[in-house]
Amino acid sequence: MLDSMAVLSVSSRSMNTIDLSTSHLRVKAWRAYKDVTQADLAFALGVSRQTVIRKEAGGAFTTGDLTTIAQALGISDAALLGETPDEAAARARSEADSAAARNHAETSA
Repeated sequence: MLDSMAVLSVSSRSMNTIDLSTSHLRVKAWRAYKDVTQADLAFALGVSRQTVIRKEAGGAFTTGDLTTIAQALGISDAALLGETPDEAAARARSEADSAAARNHAETSA
């Protein structure tokens, strides 16, 4: 079951400048990655499972929906709004590789 008490700090500026046209793709990807059912997400949003299915198929999520979804999934609004799980993993690998290269350069000098 989802933790409805999760705390999320949302920047209204970032929420207003995002492209909502692809939000359904990110929501679906993160929901699947976090192993959250459509029924659980619907419960967190206070809507029916059919509403979640429709919105994930290309319907529009509101910025309020996205804030609640990020809380329910236990991720930051930036992760939900800007990266898919695959993109986040690739970024993390890249950052780890860069840190390892810097560490190697520092210890070799």
